[in-house]
Amino acid sequence: VFAATKDEKNPGCICILPLESFDENETWTTAKCHLDDVTCLRTSVDKKILFTTGKDGSFCVFRIQNRKQEHDRIMCLSENTLVDEASMEEKSKLIKVLGDKIINLGQGYSHKLKVADDASQRELAEVKVNFESELEALQRRNNQMIEDKNSLANKFDAEVQN
Repeated sequence: VFAATKDEKNPGCICILPLESFDENETWTTAKCHLDDVTCLRTSVDKKILFTTGKDGSFCVFRIQNRKQEHDRIMCLSENTLVDEASMEEKSKLIKVLGDKIINLGQGYSHKLKVADDASQRELAEVKVNFESELEALQRRNNQMIEDKNSLANKFDAEVQN
């Protein structure tokens, strides 16, 4: 019997209990194979190989051998790990460093976007002030032209009546 453990202090372990030699006093054998939780356990069709995957992205392969001896009733595993523990730790550290860099880049871009947004807001405010100023000038010019037109129309009417 194979089982994955869910232990925060010791993640990535699988437990082994030989079924053919099961008795109440039998203890589980534990094997550490991943840096993070085990996500999947599968055996080959012929039950001679155990495959495990971990949340850390590692993949382990175990050859299953039955030992039926008086002194040793525990199922033995010969570990053929595609990624060794030191490599997994190195990759985990690298993933953390890259994650931190992504966070820093995100914060940097957020800051750049805020600065650009502030500059755009100031530019928009300046354009608005200039537009309103030009609009007021055009309104004054329009009012002046209306007054001039009315004045000329009154002069013309006065001359026509004379």
